[in-house]
Amino acid sequence: MKRKLYPIERSPLYNLSNKRTLTKLLNTDKKSIESLLKNTAYKVYLNKKKRLIEEPFPELKKIQSKLNNLLQKIETPSWLKSGKKGMKITDNANIHIKNPYIVCVDIESFYKSVARDKIFQNFKYTFKMTDDVAWLLTNIVVFKDQKPNKYGSYFYIPTGTPCSQLVAYWTYKKTFDDILESGTLLCFFNIISGIGYN
Repeated sequence: MKRKLYPIERSPLYNLSNKRTLTKLLNTDKKSIESLLKNTAYKVYLNKKKRLIEEPFPELKKIQSKLNNLLQKIETPSWLKSGKKGMKITDNANIHIKNPYIVCVDIESFYKSVARDKIFQNFKYTFKMTDDVAWLLTNIVVFKDQKPNKYGSYFYIPTGTPCSQLVAYWTYKKTFDDILESGTLLCFFNIISGIGYN
């Protein structure tokens, strides 16, 4: 059965002004979240492809999965293939097969470049959350490293969470919209491909 989607304004995440309401939506409570955020709630390792993975512990992953479920119910453009249930990277590639010109860009360390302040601004201005709620949700979805990365940030979107793809999309939605103005865009994080005819 195809999932029923609705505009962002109808999402229970939209215009949130109470942290208790947020914790209820995520099937958790303030005490549990505070405990998770106080301690390291991630397992960090290299996968078979030597890619660094920040995998949340089960309790945090359950909360992030609930958030992802809520985000997946919000309408997004057809060109966004990433973060949608049932979508694979081959679905992104198949659309390009008969097009004469294709540009494919692989953004290096994209998630690590997504700073915590940008994520906060997304929740505050796009989702219209109050500052306290926006910061709480931001801290739920970011990973804190022991030292700053090459972008000068300790906090960034981790690679191994259920909600990372859609959080990244909403954080940079305006950027993607601007790129779209110059041609056809398809996106499967962290690969962006465009189609041109001239």
